[in-house]
Amino acid sequence: MGEFREYGFVPWWSLCGTVEREELLRQFQMLQDAGIDEFFIYPNMGLYEPDYLSDAWFDMSDFIIQEAKRRGMRVWIYDELNWPSGTAGGLFPRNFPQYRLKNLCHECFTLVPGERFVFGRSDRCIRAFFRPKDDPNAKWTKAHFEDNVFFNETGTTILLRVFHIVICNDCPMSSRGTRSTWNQRGICDRLNPKAVRAWLSCVHDKYYERFKDECGKTVRGFFYDEPSFVHGIGNLPWTDGLDVDFKNKFGYDFLDYLPAFYEDFPGSEKVRYDFWTYTSDRFASSFTKTIAEWCAERNLELTGHCNAEEFYGQSGRLFYSGNIHRIQSYQQVPGMDLLGDHTPFHLGMGNKRKDSEIIAHNYFVTAKVVTSTARYIGAKRVMSETTGICDRNLPPRRSKTVWDWQTASGVSLFNLNGLGYTEKGFYKSTGSLYSLFQPWFHQFEKLSAFVRETSHFATGLLRTDVAVLDPETTIRTLTTITKEYERGITPKADVSTAVVESMAELLFAHIDMEMLFEEILDKSEVSNGVIHAPNAVFRVLVLPKAVILTASRAEKIRAFCKGGGLVFCIEERPSRTPDGQPLDFSDLPLVTPKELPARIRSCHPLPYSITGTGELFTALRDLDGVPTLFLANMGEAPADVQVTAESLPTPVVAKITGDDPWQLQGNKVHLEPYQSMFLRYGQTVPNQTPPVTWGARRTASLKLEGPWEYELSRPNNAFPCYDLGLAPNEPEQKDSANVQCWIPCSWSGCHDLEFTPDECPQYWLRSSFVVEDESVLNGLSVVYEEDDILRIRVNGQEIPLATSRYPLWTYETRKVDISSAAHAGENTLEILCKTSYWNREDKVNMFAMNILDPIVLHGNFATKFGEKVVTLSALPKKLHLGDLGKQGFPWFLGDVNYHVVLKGNQATALELPDIGDATVDVTLNGEFLGSRLWNPFRFELAGHLRPGDNDLIITIPTNLGNFIAHSFCTRYTPPTQIGLLQPPELS
Repeated sequence: MGEFREYGFVPWWSLCGTVEREELLRQFQMLQDAGIDEFFIYPNMGLYEPDYLSDAWFDMSDFIIQEAKRRGMRVWIYDELNWPSGTAGGLFPRNFPQYRLKNLCHECFTLVPGERFVFGRSDRCIRAFFRPKDDPNAKWTKAHFEDNVFFNETGTTILLRVFHIVICNDCPMSSRGTRSTWNQRGICDRLNPKAVRAWLSCVHDKYYERFKDECGKTVRGFFYDEPSFVHGIGNLPWTDGLDVDFKNKFGYDFLDYLPAFYEDFPGSEKVRYDFWTYTSDRFASSFTKTIAEWCAERNLELTGHCNAEEFYGQSGRLFYSGNIHRIQSYQQVPGMDLLGDHTPFHLGMGNKRKDSEIIAHNYFVTAKVVTSTARYIGAKRVMSETTGICDRNLPPRRSKTVWDWQTASGVSLFNLNGLGYTEKGFYKSTGSLYSLFQPWFHQFEKLSAFVRETSHFATGLLRTDVAVLDPETTIRTLTTITKEYERGITPKADVSTAVVESMAELLFAHIDMEMLFEEILDKSEVSNGVIHAPNAVFRVLVLPKAVILTASRAEKIRAFCKGGGLVFCIEERPSRTPDGQPLDFSDLPLVTPKELPARIRSCHPLPYSITGTGELFTALRDLDGVPTLFLANMGEAPADVQVTAESLPTPVVAKITGDDPWQLQGNKVHLEPYQSMFLRYGQTVPNQTPPVTWGARRTASLKLEGPWEYELSRPNNAFPCYDLGLAPNEPEQKDSANVQCWIPCSWSGCHDLEFTPDECPQYWLRSSFVVEDESVLNGLSVVYEEDDILRIRVNGQEIPLATSRYPLWTYETRKVDISSAAHAGENTLEILCKTSYWNREDKVNMFAMNILDPIVLHGNFATKFGEKVVTLSALPKKLHLGDLGKQGFPWFLGDVNYHVVLKGNQATALELPDIGDATVDVTLNGEFLGSRLWNPFRFELAGHLRPGDNDLIITIPTNLGNFIAHSFCTRYTPPTQIGLLQPPELS
């Protein structure tokens, strides 16, 4: 029906509840209107019908794919139910129990002299070691068991460390939380290609059988999510035959050296290096390569991301995934995730971690690992699963900043984590910021246009000859296993800090760089002081605490130095190989991360430099053959800088993302908070006039102080504060007066008791509300989610339930009029509810089930936030400056229209200095002047004003997050301010 728009968002279309074809069609149109032309079919927790991987599921998928084809859209397939990949919604461990994941685990015991130890587990004891308890420096001795029994005959108290093979019997998220799952245990052994192929037969093969004619056409590829080869902190990866294969490859049995993974002693570094190299390579080839080759043979692409990708989590990254670059190098579309609203400059809103600075810097390294990998393998796109667990009231400008720095890093395919088919039931706890039911969703096309523009930029090659080595050899040899997942490393073994801080300092100094992986160095040619890597050339190499190198890599770096290449060591120089042979790099300069940028600039020419104030993320890329510099303001203050790029051609075209380009005069750049722009060198355009969004905030000629006339796009909402009464038996179900146990709930619906339908099939909710003004009674209603409401009583009067839908926070809500039963003064509200199907024991998921679904009063009233007895008062006559929540609308869902009368000669531009965490539309005399989703909230009035009075409407949509108070993992989300918080300004 329409031309496909490349580089746009590719969200997970999260299917849960009962999926209906008519609703799918309605949402198809919403997606296209929002600028979304491709998506993932994503089965999520709460899926009731159709059952995942059933014939009905594939019939529904066929309907979606055919409709997408008719509309010129594209479809990707998420390869699991929920995550992680590897259970086929629980079918895999049932059908292929022989291929379940196994780990090499260990336990420690203290034995006094003469004490007998019996290994009584069903697991296979594979090795055991002992040493004196009081001498941690003593050598571990292999313990010999006879008939599973070991005697301490040493004459001293010992520590006994017993290693055994365990079948991982956990219940992954990908095998629970839907009608067709029953919390099946076990997951695929990703070190065994036969196991991976068996899993593919449960999922991928079935899709291909049904949709082979659309593969490479409407269907673009598959997504895998967070696989790992270890379950549980402290375990080692294992698969049948691993020890034999390892011995054949390396010539020794690593099982004889198992204590080496937990502490240092002579020879432990080589064992660790060999083992992690072997298992990392095996994981990548058995899992990712198997799937990628399956996809390539069918003209499909593979994307997805690993578990524990963050570099600062050095131990977890190694123990769960091995070598991230190695895994991603087989993908046609390498991927990562960044589920929060973090930037390399600041952690997300509300984050209070003590180590927040380095954690923020760490995310830049996460992105560079995947984008540099893509460069070396020639991948056209890089995927990021993005902003999935952000609160629903996060302002779009914050998301934009996250996408800005990722596109500057090279991310070009943004997978929005969860665009929900419904907000009904507990999906409210699993959904994301980007809901189809957000009041501001009609503005989403502007976000789509923005991300298409920046994602296209990200496909250009980064203009840099600076590389930072990923010191994998050092990581593998130095990292010992502890009980801590994220930072379980000693200072001596901590390589990640040097890597993260070095790259952060280069970023802040606007020195573009790529990560150079050791296996890419192996493939590179070195001549005349240049490293010729695939699709890259490097003249500067940074070694961040690369203490240990293989002999061949050390020789290549030495040749690079001798040819005139620049090498800078951070913290320590290379000193030895994994097997302990010495290396001499004492002549290489040793610098701190903070010293690094100045040292590089002093001896190496760079294509551009930035001076001035502001927190800017920059990147210079060749976009369609044109050198293009991207600048994005990461801060909450304006940025004023000068850009010097003497080696780049002139003139320069400037372009604010989302606006028309103009010819830049001079080299000064001003960016408002959250604003970004492109500078295209050696280009011209006819336009010499910047758009109204360019430049600093203007001096106001007039401030509009209010108050204002206003109108609402729909009635208001109020949350009663309920008590919950258990109704396990017929007497309580018949009459709430028989309820023996009442439990107080917060106004957001939280209570202190989880119960199943078997324990308590029904329950009552009771509350009171006060009507202060009789005008409120006209049209006063209750809105609720369908199916689970059995009775509604107001002041003792039974209210007939609704027979049709009234979409509000989801399309499955219903409305009943209670005006005939309500009256001025205090009223009682009683509701009999059916305990949710999802509270059943066999549907247990990661989310707490002690939060009520919204049941709200709905009508023409004002109310207050957080009252025990909610009060409904008359609507205010006018709106004033300040938060809408404090003017009677804390839970309003819809548009608030402020009406202003302007004189024709008053201004040329309108600026909204502060609208809180909101977006805005502006209309003048019936002419739509546009939407603004981020700063500056500035609009051109010149050419649109007429003589005399002009009707200006400032429309501010509210957000779903202030209504649904609990976000991912049911965490409470405080309300944010929305409205004209400062006077609008005319200039």
